[in-house]
Amino acid sequence: MSLEWIRRMEERDLDEVLAIENDAFLTPWSRSSFLNEIHGSNAVPLVLIEPGSQRVAGYLCSWIVLDECHILNLAVRKDCRRRGYASRMIDHLMRFCRQKDVERYYLEVRVSNVRAITLYEKFGFHVCGLRKAYYQDTGEDAFIMLRSAPCQ
Repeated sequence: MSLEWIRRMEERDLDEVLAIENDAFLTPWSRSSFLNEIHGSNAVPLVLIEPGSQRVAGYLCSWIVLDECHILNLAVRKDCRRRGYASRMIDHLMRFCRQKDVERYYLEVRVSNVRAITLYEKFGFHVCGLRKAYYQDTGEDAFIMLRSAPCQ
């Protein structure tokens, strides 16, 4: 898949993004949360467009502040999962971040979300901490995961 299938999220994407969000998460982000990402000066909201259909297949929201990137939200449409789309979005973000001299990446993930943890480990993330009762919907803990850029 070429990079033209991954682009910055726009307001016209929100209906599809919200449908994915509502299907993927117990406590979904609101439209205003995604609008804040689209218009945030440090935000890097991406969508992956399904080849051939022009439909949003997934999205990734992150922030870059100085030399750090914090991945905030990532989801793929249910009928598009297991195609490597999440990996492509993470890879695209990391390529973008290298141009911005990002040295560290952070994220939080539910301790029970083994698939996501495995995905992040594939990109060099490791567990570096725990946020107790991080998720308000269930009280579940979150792992804090970190990836440091290789020394140059």
